[in-house]
Amino acid sequence: MEFVHTDTSEIGTKALADALGESLKARKRTLWLICGGSNIAVAVSAMHSLHATIAPDLLDLLTVMQTDERFGPVGHPDSNWTQLEEQHFPFDIVRALPILQNQSLEETVERYGVTAEEEFNLAESIVALFGIGADSHIAGILPHSKAATSSLSIDGYVGTPYTRISLTFPMLRRIDQAFVFAFGETKRNAIESLHDLPLPLEEAPCHILREIPSVTVYSDSN
Repeated sequence: MEFVHTDTSEIGTKALADALGESLKARKRTLWLICGGSNIAVAVSAMHSLHATIAPDLLDLLTVMQTDERFGPVGHPDSNWTQLEEQHFPFDIVRALPILQNQSLEETVERYGVTAEEEFNLAESIVALFGIGADSHIAGILPHSKAATSSLSIDGYVGTPYTRISLTFPMLRRIDQAFVFAFGETKRNAIESLHDLPLPLEEAPCHILREIPSVTVYSDSN
């Protein structure tokens, strides 16, 4: 795992876009897992960079999926997907697979679990964009949550303040390359722990990053 000290996300955004571009130029079927929250701007910027530099026939090899989502009806204001749309992620130029489909929580988990298994199996390269919470959560996996001990591909659970749906540890272990962005004083302890002190995944879910082959963490905390 590489830690890059920086005050902005610009270096990491370029590295993410370059990695996706290299995979597509090698004509690999590429699965890009995107998160929400503070890293929506990173996802939007990286996608616009790809659109500007990668031929349309190569972009056809790219599939975008969510690492996690806040459950509710399609378009609800707390939805990561809705917020990506509001910040103009160009979903119209790429194959994109949102989690929410106006189904029940159980139906949504089951359907997206099947989709995730299919896409992970088809992908020749899996690249992820992550943030890290101040509590060391990653994707939608909060410490000591149901998702932190799940053996399913996707799991969902009622939490505070959101009901969450998330890829789980067995799926995150299948990622080839991850780019992680965590800025601000509230993230300092989580980043220092990730750097220096291995912890159980149930206590600090972001430590799953230690099990991914290639990880770069961009932060002003290290």
